[in-house]
Amino acid sequence: MSPEVDREIDRIIGAAQKVGKTSGVFCHSPERAVALAKRGARFLAVMSDLTMLRSGVAAAMKVLKAG
Repeated sequence: MSPEVDREIDRIIGAAQKVGKTSGVFCHSPERAVALAKRGARFLAVMSDLTMLRSGVAAAMKVLKAG
C-alpha cells in the first residue's frame, strides 16, 4: 500500500481494459477490494484463507466472551 503501487495498479487496470482483458489483484481487506473494484479491477482475491479464518474465530470469540 503505497502511492507508487497504486499508480502501477491503475496503469495495469487501464492496460487490461484497453485490450479487453480482465484485471485482477490481491486485496488484504474487503474495503480494499471495493476500492479497487471501483477503479476497474474485476478479479478480486480478498484476504488469504488464514486471515479469513482468524477474523472469523476472533469474531466468534468476541461474542462468546460477551455472552
